[in-house]
Amino acid sequence: MKFYFDYVDPLSFAVDVLLRRRATAAGEAPPATTEGSASANTPAAGGVPRIVERIPFERVPPPCELTDPDDPAWRRALGVAEEVAGSLGISLSHPWIVPWTRKAHELALHAAQLGVGEEIHSGLFDAFFIEGLDIGRIDVLQELASRHGLDPTETKATLDTDRYTERIEALRRGARATGVTRVPTLIRKGARLEGFHNAHDLRTFLQ
Repeated sequence: MKFYFDYVDPLSFAVDVLLRRRATAAGEAPPATTEGSASANTPAAGGVPRIVERIPFERVPPPCELTDPDDPAWRRALGVAEEVAGSLGISLSHPWIVPWTRKAHELALHAAQLGVGEEIHSGLFDAFFIEGLDIGRIDVLQELASRHGLDPTETKATLDTDRYTERIEALRRGARATGVTRVPTLIRKGARLEGFHNAHDLRTFLQ
C-alpha cells in the first residue's frame, strides 16, 4: 500500500497514528518508509498491509505561500486529528506556524539511510503536532536528529547542501503523474482513498 503524506498535514498525522496502532495490535512491524520503491502488499491480521510504502508529498512546496494556521480548512483538519489523537490518549498542540516541510522530508530520507528512519519519521510528526515545534527550521531538525543518535553537524551539512531536494521533488512529480493531488492519499491494489474522515472509513479501505 502506498501512503502519500506530509508532516504538517493533520489528516496525514491521523492516518499515520492509526496505521501504527493497527500494525502494533496485529503484531506486525510498523509501516516502513521505502522512498518510493515497489513493495509487496500482503494483508496482515486486521487488514493492515505488511508493507506500507510512505511517500513524501509536500502540501505547499516552496516558494508557494505558507498555510495560515488560522485557515478554516486547516483548522477543521486539525480538529479531526485531535479527535483521533484524543481517542488514543494523545493531546495535540495548536501549532503557531505551518512551515514548509522540504527539510523535514530530507531529514527523514537521510535518517532512513542511516537506519533510524522510523524513529525520525514518528519524531517529526510528534515534534510538530504534539510539541508544537517549527520543523521547517534546520536547528530544530538538528536537535531532533540528535535525540535519535544522529550527528548534528552531519545533519546540518546534509540539509544545508540540499542533498535530498531532487529526490523529494521527483517523488512529488511521480505522485502527481499517478493522479495524486492531495494528502493523505492511500493506494492499495488499484483502490484509492483520498483524505481522511474517520477511522471506520480507513478500516473499511484496509479490509
